[in-house]
Amino acid sequence: MTNKIKPRHPLRVSSGDFKGNLPHEMPEEEFLYWLIEQGMTEADYQITIDSITYYLAQITAYGFPVPTEKLTDDQAGWARTDHKLHYDNPFGKWFINPDKKSRPIPATYRLHRSRGIREACDCAEDGIQEYSEWGTFHDGRTLFQCEACGEVIVTPKEERNGRLFAA
Repeated sequence: MTNKIKPRHPLRVSSGDFKGNLPHEMPEEEFLYWLIEQGMTEADYQITIDSITYYLAQITAYGFPVPTEKLTDDQAGWARTDHKLHYDNPFGKWFINPDKKSRPIPATYRLHRSRGIREACDCAEDGIQEYSEWGTFHDGRTLFQCEACGEVIVTPKEERNGRLFAA
């Protein structure tokens, strides 16, 4: 039954001219824009793709993951013992291995993001602050491009109760 499963790749583009394609299937310039908006480098993207490929292989082997609340008491006990942080995650899901039904496997993949986007370019120190809107960062903040140097920057995070949040 599980070998007939065809899971949908989570990074497929969901709208626009490239809907249904993977980001690396877009023209190079569009792909680079997408990477910047996601806060990823090309190496980050490859790490993410490798992680998702492993996740999709698990879906093919074990079937679609089940939410924590659908685990049996025995499975929930082992999940809580072996993977406490994942078990406590309200969105956590689990693969059930048919050979070891009582020991669920956390269903996760990693979106690796290490690209740092600065909140101001060097032109700001010289008093030049002419920016045009460029796009939206993965956390919802607006990206701007400096008219003088071309660097893409992001709006600063907003501080509330001593913690930083995307505005």
